Amino acid sequence: ISNLYPPYYIGGYELGCKETVDALREKGHQVWVLTSTYGTKEGKNKNDIYRILKIDPIQKPGGIFSSATNLIKKEILNQRIFRKIVVDFNPHLIYVWNLAHLSISLISIAQEMKIPVCVYVFDSWLSRWKDDRWYSIWYGTPRRIPARYGKYCLYPFFKITGFIPLKKLKISYAQFASNYLQDITEKAGCGIKRAEVIHWGIKLKNFPFKEQLNAPLKLLYVGQIIPHKGVDTAIKAMEILVHKWGFNFLRLTVVGKSTFSQYESYIFRLTSRLNLTNNIQFPGFLPREKLPQVYQKHDILIFPSIWEEPFGITILEAMASGLGIVASGTGGSKEILTHKVNSLIFSKGDPVACASQIKKLIEHPGLFEKLRRKARHTVEKDFNFEGLMKKIEATLESCVKNAHQFYV
Repeated sequence: ISNLYPPYYIGGYELGCKETVDALREKGHQVWVLTSTYGTKEGKNKNDIYRILKIDPIQKPGGIFSSATNLIKKEILNQRIFRKIVVDFNPHLIYVWNLAHLSISLISIAQEMKIPVCVYVFDSWLSRWKDDRWYSIWYGTPRRIPARYGKYCLYPFFKITGFIPLKKLKISYAQFASNYLQDITEKAGCGIKRAEVIHWGIKLKNFPFKEQLNAPLKLLYVGQIIPHKGVDTAIKAMEILVHKWGFNFLRLTVVGKSTFSQYESYIFRLTSRLNLTNNIQFPGFLPREKLPQVYQKHDILIFPSIWEEPFGITILEAMASGLGIVASGTGGSKEILTHKVNSLIFSKGDPVACASQIKKLIEHPGLFEKLRRKARHTVEKDFNFEGLMKKIEATLESCVKNAHQFYV
């Protein structure tokens, strides 16, 4: 089960889910995918991919009754769909990837039906499970008096019909993409029986190591153009490098789209105000299959995130491709990067520190070469997709084998 599943939105989570499903099928496992209708047409695709689930309705100001009605419809529909799919498929295991904005109650139903549940956690959604809108209605305290009365009036009906989720989650196994994600999820009080960290991995054949660097060097940012990604830090670092330190030959490519138009406009204005329009280009969003070519044409990846990154697939792809990594090293990305070993780390939100690390790579080619080759070795050793799948498959098989222990 996953909230978003390709082809509509291709992010790290969605790509990972698809690659895992494909790999499990190649190993002979039968897998059905249940996902949302977000951004695509409802229905079943030819590969047992059911795009049927509904996501949370948009809350409109003043439209309390309408929003509540739509939420009830969504929850009833999702629970009925899930029960039907389970009956039709009769799975040995429910593998959950992301229930954000879907229905946390689906895990409750699996509990009731005594089907083991394993989750792969790639971001912070599970640590916020109590924020699920349907769950919070019944176990939270509505701020508005009409909502409180509505809750108490409707509770007996939904309780009898079985649509109210259990108060506590019971998850048989949890796989986390990073220790950081495991820590924040455990603090949220999830009922996880067993957990382990299985760092994500990439398919190395898709990201060949580039033997020769460009002359002059080319810089790259890949990701969303939103505030917590720290794109403005990279822009300001470029201003220091180009106009204060005289590296006017440098070019930065910012690959990605924005869901925050005000911030995107700010980035464009900042680039113009700092007189960097000839040094920075914005090609926008590029399809995933084109990224290996993009990495080959660049030499340094800037990863200036100012929030606690859950992990960092872009970092792995760039490391495998032979780019030098200059990063803020927040959250789970710290579990990939080691300062002066396979990357150079700077303090988040500090453009001077970011520029200084880029300057080191420019002025010390020996250091640059050592770091990028060690980066490739790091990915080969610890973050390859084949190794990841062996661990995932072993955990899933153990989850099924020991399911009886979970329900004792």
